[in-house]
Amino acid sequence: MFSNWKHAGMLTVLLILTVFTTGCFGLFAGRTYQLNVTVLDGNTDDPIQGATVTAGSATATTNEDGKVTFPELSGSVTIEVTFGDFDAVTRTVTMNQNRSETIRMGVVDVVDTAIAADGFETLVTAIETAGLVGALQAEGPFTVFAPTDEAFAAVPEELLAYLLDNPDKLAEVLLYHVVEGRIWAADAVAAAPTALTTLNGADIDVSVDNGAVFINDAQVIVPDIGASNGVIHVIDQVLIPPGFEVDDIVDTAIAAGGFDTLVTAIQAAGLEGTLRGEGPFTVFAPTDEAFADLPEGTLTSLLDDEEALADILKYHVVAGYFTAEDVIELDGPTLPTVQGTTISITVNTAVFVNGAEVTATDIKASNGIIHVIDAVLIPSGS
Repeated sequence: MFSNWKHAGMLTVLLILTVFTTGCFGLFAGRTYQLNVTVLDGNTDDPIQGATVTAGSATATTNEDGKVTFPELSGSVTIEVTFGDFDAVTRTVTMNQNRSETIRMGVVDVVDTAIAADGFETLVTAIETAGLVGALQAEGPFTVFAPTDEAFAAVPEELLAYLLDNPDKLAEVLLYHVVEGRIWAADAVAAAPTALTTLNGADIDVSVDNGAVFINDAQVIVPDIGASNGVIHVIDQVLIPPGFEVDDIVDTAIAAGGFDTLVTAIQAAGLEGTLRGEGPFTVFAPTDEAFADLPEGTLTSLLDDEEALADILKYHVVAGYFTAEDVIELDGPTLPTVQGTTISITVNTAVFVNGAEVTATDIKASNGIIHVIDAVLIPSGS
């Protein structure tokens, strides 16, 4: 009897273990989810019919809408899409929910698309200098209004050099060319006239005139260059944000430090407006120490004589934009100054302007460039 009970008990335990084990496996087995894949031509955003899509071990072909559905997938799944001459595209997803994935064939991100295209070398250099490569290679999507090399060449040399020398300012300008979302030309035309908010925070105006699309005053000359994370429209001008502030010759001298006397003299001579103007100007800037080395009483006398002071200061200014390399490679040994006479350039182990040594070079401003000298230049007859 005990034997029969023991046998029955063991059967009961086995039955419980079987039910429990089956239940646990059923409870903890990986759940399956639905994966929807849409395949598009990245250059046009049109659906691709007949693309082969492999998800895990399952394979299907896209329909006329570029779509295919895999009803039961679990875990980490690698999607591979092939079609015609397009390079294969792979993407890995985790199936912890129903998912919809859009894959664009034949394109790369907006940065690599610009690199691969002709005519955007300056734009790519600017993106790299401003530290925006990573941001513009992110998921997006982005709409980029891309100025050509010719558009950048139309920007004043001194302003472009200043921007490339000031990454934060450059980023402000570049982000004024980028809008969130993928906006195709047809969508922009349909919405025009309209305003779009850029990643800079300011708006750009989209308008249509005689069939041509304009972003502010820049014309879209090539629309709809598709990218994996957005779309590029080529424009013929660089866009400058409204209220964009740059550092002119005076502001640059103030920010650099060591030019307090020079700035005071510029203001006392009534030249501040001129040196904040369009330019460009090349300024050979004496330091505070250089002014302090003038004979005793000279500076005080000059500050009381606006005309004489202006004459001396103009002798330190050359019309045009001359980098240190340009100065060294001058055909002749002199440069005409705004004062009306010339200064002499001598290159030995160092560079000298008249007898003053150039101690620092190529301080870029939005309207010119500054070279630092260690003495005040006095024109003959002063």
